[in-house]
Amino acid sequence: MQATAGNLTFTGPGLALTNQVSLSKQIKNLGPAKMNLSLNHNNGVFKGSVVIPGQTRPQSFRGVILLNELMGFGFLPIGERTVPVTFEPVP
Repeated sequence: MQATAGNLTFTGPGLALTNQVSLSKQIKNLGPAKMNLSLNHNNGVFKGSVVIPGQTRPQSFRGVILLNELMGFGFLPIGERTVPVTFEPVP
């Protein structure tokens, strides 16, 4: 994996949240929302939790970064709906 930072974006009805993350050995959340994230650098699988604005409990999400493309896709289940999660590298 070449990217050292990226944007993790959660989009859905009534939700538009982007958190920038650092992808060094220890992943750091650089965005406004409280979030935990882990990444398997060997296969690109990521998982974590985020506190959605207006809520108090963290919601779990997961996905995968396509290592050759450096794009990631995942999902965040909220109640009976599923919110897409995307990862894009930043320069």
